[in-house]
Amino acid sequence: RQLSLLQSKLPEGSNAQLVSISTDPEFDTIQVLQKYARKFEANTESWSFLTGTRKEIFRVSGDELLLVLIEKEEEERESENDIFLHSTLTVLVDGLGQIRGSYEILEEGALEDALNDLQRLESGTN
Repeated sequence: RQLSLLQSKLPEGSNAQLVSISTDPEFDTIQVLQKYARKFEANTESWSFLTGTRKEIFRVSGDELLLVLIEKEEEERESENDIFLHSTLTVLVDGLGQIRGSYEILEEGALEDALNDLQRLESGTN
C-alpha cells in the first residue's frame, strides 16, 4: 500500500521507477504479480514487479540492494508461502545504480522523506 501511495505522490514528469521484488518465486507467477499490480492500481509504466529464481532474488535483494532476506526453516513457517524473513525497506537508487537512501517505509514520515530525497536527486541537488 505504501508504494501505491508513493507512486500516487510522485511529481508530474518524474523519472522515478518503482520496483517490487517477489520473495516467493514459486507462488508469485507473472499472473499473480499482475493481479497484485491491479489490486494496488499500479501504473506499470513506472512500477515493475520482479521475480526470478531464489538465487537471483537473494543476489539482487541482499548483494545489490543490501536488504535483509533470510530463508526460514520449515518449522518456522506459518504457511507454505511463508518462506522468507525479509526487509520492508524501500531503497532509492540513482540512474547509475548507486543506493542514495533507504527508508523503513512503514514508519511515520518515511514516505515524505523518500519523496523529498527523490525530488532533490531529480533536481540535481542531492
